[in-house]
Amino acid sequence: MTVAAGMAGGLAAAADAAEQAFLAGDAAAARRLLEEIEPRTHGDRELRLRVLNDLAVIAAGEGREADAESLLLAVLALDPRYAPALENLADLRERAGDLVQASHWRRRAAEASPGAPAGWRALANALNARRRFAEALDALRRAQALDPLDPPGEALLAELERRVGDARRPSAGPLPEGGRALIVVDYFHPSVGGSERLAESAGVALQEHGWEVEVATRRLPERDSREHRGMRVHEVDGDPRAALAAIVAAGSYDALAIFSAPTSWPLAAALQLPRPRPRLVPVPCINAENHGLLQAQPGLLASYASLLAGADAVGYSSLSGYDVRLCEQLGIEGVYLPNASNPPPPAAPFRESLGIDDARPLLLAVGNMWPEKNHAGLLRALAAHWGDWRLVLIGSPSPKAPHVADEVRALAQADPRVVLLGGAPPATVAAAMREADALLLPSLAEATPLVLLEAMACGTPWIATPTCGSAHDHAGGLILPLELFGEGVDFLLEDSRAARELGEAGRRHWRASYTWEVMGPRYARVLAGVEPGPLEAPSDALAATDEIRARFYDGRAGA
Repeated sequence: MTVAAGMAGGLAAAADAAEQAFLAGDAAAARRLLEEIEPRTHGDRELRLRVLNDLAVIAAGEGREADAESLLLAVLALDPRYAPALENLADLRERAGDLVQASHWRRRAAEASPGAPAGWRALANALNARRRFAEALDALRRAQALDPLDPPGEALLAELERRVGDARRPSAGPLPEGGRALIVVDYFHPSVGGSERLAESAGVALQEHGWEVEVATRRLPERDSREHRGMRVHEVDGDPRAALAAIVAAGSYDALAIFSAPTSWPLAAALQLPRPRPRLVPVPCINAENHGLLQAQPGLLASYASLLAGADAVGYSSLSGYDVRLCEQLGIEGVYLPNASNPPPPAAPFRESLGIDDARPLLLAVGNMWPEKNHAGLLRALAAHWGDWRLVLIGSPSPKAPHVADEVRALAQADPRVVLLGGAPPATVAAAMREADALLLPSLAEATPLVLLEAMACGTPWIATPTCGSAHDHAGGLILPLELFGEGVDFLLEDSRAARELGEAGRRHWRASYTWEVMGPRYARVLAGVEPGPLEAPSDALAATDEIRARFYDGRAGA
């Protein structure tokens, strides 16, 4: 956090003393001094900016992030170009994992002090963390023009130039002839969830490009057929390593695609197959929860790294999420294999089926009621926030966590604006997506949520928490902490043009990057060992999204 520079005379001397106490490690004494002089600073604008900023630094250090943010926004209401407050807001959001908002405040700080190379270097680092390489390169060159880069800066400059050069050579290897592929996934049809839908869609897309596809998955008592959409289903029971080895030995497969959490059996069993073996392409599902587990257990992380070292290619499905960061930490180059979604045709009109008139705003949340989906947190966050809208929750109770559905039901009964629909078929979800004014995703831990892609495909703006992994990559929505969802909803409902532009930007990004017409050939190339080429988001969609997000962030400071 950045403490403002001291100034001499009057109350400023007390502020100097407070800063000295803070730098000496006595934050409590510094806070007492600053709180004592703060009411008397209204006649001295510069001193007031400084005192409020310093109080924010202390609040952040004491774990009072909401207080710190409020103080910093108060500073920016007085002076939107006050660089220390802009830098401190960026620090707060980086600590919270909100890379999007952090890079916004880094940019504002650099623009407020254009002659300071440190601001441009910080912006370059923030953009690089989001893998916005061309923008990061521009920022770093601005820093270099002001002051020679240190060795780490020179290394980053060379890396950014390489990555930007690679992206500007849009070449992909030839589309290979089909082969035999085995998809390995923990759960599969008739189970319904994100990994199941990804595995099914990837399998169908590979079939359309000439691949014969089979699936290895855990046995489910409710499964009544060993074939689904032209894919033979092998059930894994007992020792998964031995069972998978037997399936592979009998199958003459050319490649295996593995969709799995890092500690689940599909990844471990597949990457321990004896040689000679088919080409192995794991696409690990890494969210905040399992990333934290790996980092907390060095032995487990080392074992995981050793397993991945034996893969022929490692896929990552986000550009700035935990999966790609883990690849970089382990020194694995990886290949970008994002999720994709082709929503089905919508069912009957959705609003009409629930008696919601067209004039009433419709908010939507889609996800089965697992604890990490945080339905209860969403309802609590919106309960005290006025709004004449309807919030429809689509999702089934989790048999392993029935208390979650009970809690959600109780909260919904207390708010007449909330409608619990329960589980729904894909066509109904598609109809809801098309008619909703916004999709809300309040999850505590997501890797690559498909519901965002479904919203983007429908041109529906979305709001997601910073812990929603690949949300940081996508055009078309706002990334906000849960306590700001109400403000985000107000912003989208009050500014119909911004909502429409976000929806259109999301649809352009989905069409360019996240359809199975795009991803099917990409998977076919990677499974065959052919370079898939770059996959770049449309710059106009990202720019439009950035502009609208900036309007929201800056508007909060102005308020």
